[in-house]
Amino acid sequence: MDPEPGRVLHLLKVSLPQRTSGYAVRSAYLLGERARGGEDVLAATALDFPGEPAPPVETVAGVRHLRLTREEVPAREGADAYLDAFARRLLAEVVRHRPALLHAHSGHRGYELALVALAVGRATGIPVVYEVRGLFEGVWTSDVERATDSELYRLRRALETRVLGEAAAVVTLSESMRQDILDRPGQGGRIDPARVVVVPNGVDDQAIAPRTPRADLRRRLGLDDAFVVGYVSNLDHPREGQEVLVEAVAQLRRRGIPVTAVLVGGGERAESLRQRAADLGVVEHVVLTGQVPHAEVGDYYALLDVFVVPRIDERAARLVTPLKPYEAMAMGLPVVVSALPALLEIVGDAERGVAFPAGDAAALAEVLDRLRQDPARRAELAAAGRSWVREHRTWRALAARYDEAYALATRGSAGGLGEPLHGGDELR
Repeated sequence: MDPEPGRVLHLLKVSLPQRTSGYAVRSAYLLGERARGGEDVLAATALDFPGEPAPPVETVAGVRHLRLTREEVPAREGADAYLDAFARRLLAEVVRHRPALLHAHSGHRGYELALVALAVGRATGIPVVYEVRGLFEGVWTSDVERATDSELYRLRRALETRVLGEAAAVVTLSESMRQDILDRPGQGGRIDPARVVVVPNGVDDQAIAPRTPRADLRRRLGLDDAFVVGYVSNLDHPREGQEVLVEAVAQLRRRGIPVTAVLVGGGERAESLRQRAADLGVVEHVVLTGQVPHAEVGDYYALLDVFVVPRIDERAARLVTPLKPYEAMAMGLPVVVSALPALLEIVGDAERGVAFPAGDAAALAEVLDRLRQDPARRAELAAAGRSWVREHRTWRALAARYDEAYALATRGSAGGLGEPLHGGDELR
């Protein structure tokens, strides 16, 4: 195959508009910024996505997304058969569109999209970049105690490590994730640190900015006289630790402090969180909004006096940086996080946010009460966080970091990507 110089094909598990997750938002912004910078960008979503009628090609953020759908999906299909069908379908699109580089992003299990891309890369001679957006080997169960103590965890970790070793370059989200990747003993030895590039999550600083809280929404949620703390995240996995925030609210309420928590998002743990709030006697002071339309999420951020990331001490939580704290900072909110490595990267040494020991509701209650009594400190944290994300975490600046990974992957390749698309200053 004769590749089209400079053309990059991204392989994604999901995308906008059918999914509005942080994964889909990150993809849309980074790919869109690369296209606006002049790169020839194309995307393909996983075989059978979105699972509903969709045109064969959709434009998302100015980038064409190929939908690899099938007229008939087998009622029962093993994982190997699915990946084989996926790879063959992707190969046909690669031959048709002739990219110079394949950029595979994490799949539902992590490695499966990279496996498909590497198979197609071997067949065509196209280099593959693998973007690790999470360390999924430890999230096969919601039982945190069992998650990393099983044969399944060891098998998945070994396969993830093998894929990391085969990719021409690796992109990941945080320094803590990068270190985990570098610490893995693979079959060919440890991965060369020069091959692993960090491209953090970011924000659209034009679209996400401080706004006045909606009085009607405050009234509807019963927040008129409360100091409002909250979190925006799904309610599906215990790692998010919303229970810790509920317990902190209960402790503050027992001391007569008028605090209310707003938990924005839907998920299977909603009922258990509601029951926990009832057991603690604060069900009327813990608002579970359910799933909120993407266009309205900013209105819910604006209701908060403090944004809290109460993640528990669990492997993925220690290593993976979420998108939402960056959005909260861009909204001008003071941020409080569990003292876990990935979250401490976001808040720095207390200059952009406050940390508390993970899982310690009493310590969180103390932090929230101190901030409640100190509006000047809240304003200081909010200003520092907003200034930092505007300077270091805009999607435009972060998209430029792909230049480094692509240069590594295509070095010596006939279909190389040529000169970087963005100025070197933005890489710093």
